[in-house]
Amino acid sequence: MAVMEAVAAATGRNTMEMPSLYDTLDVEALDGLLTSERAAANGNVAVSFTYDGAYVWIDSSGAIEIDPNAARSE
Repeated sequence: MAVMEAVAAATGRNTMEMPSLYDTLDVEALDGLLTSERAAANGNVAVSFTYDGAYVWIDSSGAIEIDPNAARSE
């Protein structure tokens, strides 16, 4: 939910207007990659992907960065 809310805030959209994140990627796998246990064993883990026209970067510390225009410039 945090990813959808961050993309909505960055793009000025309502989360109800956006496609389900579950239809875009495997949310359980994303959670598994970013768990504190994995980060403790491997250091900080970061994942990036596009979602609903925005570039999303998220890491195991909980940081989420959104570039709402990145996917349009690819």
